[in-house]
Amino acid sequence: MLKEHAMAQTISYPAILTDANWQKEKGIVAKIVSKETGIGALMKTLKTTFDGVDWNKFDPYEAMVATKDRTPENIAKAMAVAKTEAVKLEGVRKAAFALRDRAKVLSAEWAKSKLIPSSSRKHLDAVALACENLALSCKSPDAGLFKKMQDEIAANELKGRQMLATWIQSIKSGFAAVSSDPTYKTYNDKMYQKVRGLGTAVGNIPQYKAKWSPVFGNAGYSRGDYIGKDDSGDVLKSKLKPIMNHLATFESEL
Repeated sequence: MLKEHAMAQTISYPAILTDANWQKEKGIVAKIVSKETGIGALMKTLKTTFDGVDWNKFDPYEAMVATKDRTPENIAKAMAVAKTEAVKLEGVRKAAFALRDRAKVLSAEWAKSKLIPSSSRKHLDAVALACENLALSCKSPDAGLFKKMQDEIAANELKGRQMLATWIQSIKSGFAAVSSDPTYKTYNDKMYQKVRGLGTAVGNIPQYKAKWSPVFGNAGYSRGDYIGKDDSGDVLKSKLKPIMNHLATFESEL
């Protein structure tokens, strides 16, 4: 009933509760039972009600696939959206129980007939059980999933803050090395990864993310082509200057 993925769980619809599946099973007793069973109509109602729920809203890892969107503010908004969407779950439960009750009644009726195969009655019992399981699965949003994402963000922020001083000092050391030997290889070996590290760190700290992630992150100095393979000498030094100017400004804000 529950389909697991990397971070959480989402509900999948049981094939046994589809009208297509029922029509195939019903064909076995079609010549014996002439009156309408009502099962197919209830299955269609249940499926429509189920499909009317946006299940991804209950899973913050589905609602916010991109890590850049996982902020405390967005998590709070996603949780509020999930609670609103959860109102629809009662409709799914009611539809599931209606189908379950009808399946049980029909199974009891068919049990009285010697012409209807036991396999058909057992199928109705399986339908009833699937309905109960589905209804039980339609619980309120798991607040633990949202808390888990909040904890991950807090842990990343703490780690980022702890690494700031290290990255800043590493960039300064790298700059000194590149200034002595202004070549692409020296830059790539001594400074590039340090700039990327700082870009990742500030991206995990809400206080600095909006202003400094575009500067030091993948859209800024961490771009692989910011320093070209043919850059050297004064050309390379001219490209390092804005990095160090921004680094000094950033350090002054800490």
